[in-house]
Amino acid sequence: MGSLICCDGAARGNPGQAGAGIIIRDHNSSTLATIAMGLGICSNFTAEVVAILLGIEWAVENHKVNIWVVSNSMAAIKAFRDNKIPWFARNRWNSVKNLFQQMKFSHSFREVNFAADALAKQGSFLPSGQIISFNGRLETLAIENPEQIYYRLI
Repeated sequence: MGSLICCDGAARGNPGQAGAGIIIRDHNSSTLATIAMGLGICSNFTAEVVAILLGIEWAVENHKVNIWVVSNSMAAIKAFRDNKIPWFARNRWNSVKNLFQQMKFSHSFREVNFAADALAKQGSFLPSGQIISFNGRLETLAIENPEQIYYRLI
């Protein structure tokens, strides 16, 4: 069974104080984990790339070998699809990219990626390197309805 990893990066200014947000769901759309991380000062694009890497690294740490990575950053998704990762993230990417049976990348609209967007904004207010993670649904993620199915993975 696969895991859906919804990722987003946010910067208050470009560059500006930035954060990453990740929400991971299983094949039934149950929330497995939520993560918000402070990234310090960086660009929106850097925050988007780091968010995707954090989600992929979570999958490695949790032995998920079939993943579907979703982001509302077309540029970041294209970089991963084309294996043209920016220099600052290349070593991290190279250390994890071959550890999966299946890895799919998709672009989504911000309206669909709202939970990851909220987590990224939360991360932009955290000190650089600080992580708030929660197994399951983060209680402060008030915009997500736990009774609503947002994705169904096959």
